[in-house]
Amino acid sequence: MPTDTHAHTKASWPQRLHHPITALIAIALAMVVAGMALNIKFLNPVKSALADFSTTDLFYQQALQTGDRDSSQLITIVDMTELRDRGEIASLLDQIEQLEPRVIGVDAVFQGWKEDTLADMALAAVCYAYDNIILNCYAFDQDPESDNYQTLVRPYFFEGQTDPYPFLTDSTVTRGRECCSLMPREMYGGGIKRSVTTTWQVRGELIPSFPWMVASRYLGEEALEPSLAKRININYRPTYFNVLLPDEVADHPELIRDHIILFGAMHENEDMHQSPLGKIAGLEVLAYATQTLIFHNDAKELDGWKLWLLSFFIIWLSSWVYTSYRKLLLKVRPELLQLILSMSYFKMLNLFIWMGFWLWIFMLVFNLNHIMINPTLAFGCMALIPYAGEFYALFFERKKKQQ
Repeated sequence: MPTDTHAHTKASWPQRLHHPITALIAIALAMVVAGMALNIKFLNPVKSALADFSTTDLFYQQALQTGDRDSSQLITIVDMTELRDRGEIASLLDQIEQLEPRVIGVDAVFQGWKEDTLADMALAAVCYAYDNIILNCYAFDQDPESDNYQTLVRPYFFEGQTDPYPFLTDSTVTRGRECCSLMPREMYGGGIKRSVTTTWQVRGELIPSFPWMVASRYLGEEALEPSLAKRININYRPTYFNVLLPDEVADHPELIRDHIILFGAMHENEDMHQSPLGKIAGLEVLAYATQTLIFHNDAKELDGWKLWLLSFFIIWLSSWVYTSYRKLLLKVRPELLQLILSMSYFKMLNLFIWMGFWLWIFMLVFNLNHIMINPTLAFGCMALIPYAGEFYALFFERKKKQQ
């Protein structure tokens, strides 16, 4: 007697779309849970922590723990923590210049004239004598409604502050060599500094950032295009920067010639900052930022529809893996082993292994192409796939039984 096998094997459209439908349900559940969590007042600390979280922190910390650290052949740091006398600073800068560095970035704002006028004049003279010295300024009094700063503190020998000393009145010498070392930072988590801008606005005037100015001078005047407050994610791949004390400069000309010299304090508590690598000196933050601008290896974020599409694919695949695992469990013998493998502990263990696999993939992509993939949506939905499967069964399999 002939049988209609087609009638038994043909699946309905919900069955054919089981995994994408489950993925969509998981995303909807995640949105509901996230919306509730972020609007409950006592969960504000969680909201703050999530706002300051970045996937790259995991990558950098992993590289740091495994000892995977590069060594910079480009940047040398000269530590001036113990130097306070401007005459000694002038002498050290002149000594460095004799060893022919490509550029010197001075991360210090020499504010106001001191009692030792001769030392002040000596420092000013050195800064005027060499056009590869980049001088720092400091901006404050930010307009809360914009990124415009109202006050800029310049070194004492800059234009408008040199009238008592006629030999310093040629302000065109320093014009184009001043910059600002402000760094954008997040509002929470201690102000983690993850990005660098090309310019800052001070009273409507564009002031180049310190890293941009140093990198541009190293590469050539027209090498980097300035833009209005363009943010670039700093590549914090762990790097060893050579650090010289003042009395070590003469002994290491190979670390000075044709190098970028960052001149500043490495051990001042007021200039220590939170970074994805932990608490480091502000001069190191500037070194990482400068290096990122020179090599154009900033961490680019995968966002918009591309991130949503990739997350949907991962959730879809996770639904298939979860369903396959459940079907495989039904074939496991003896039943005691099946029961053990069905426990919540092993389900969570499998989930962590699956997440770890994708984190490894994301880290590989980041190391090869400097593309940062935020896994928050995908990972959040992975944990909700069992519940999404229950909703799928409630809405679609019940209807099938009724039919």
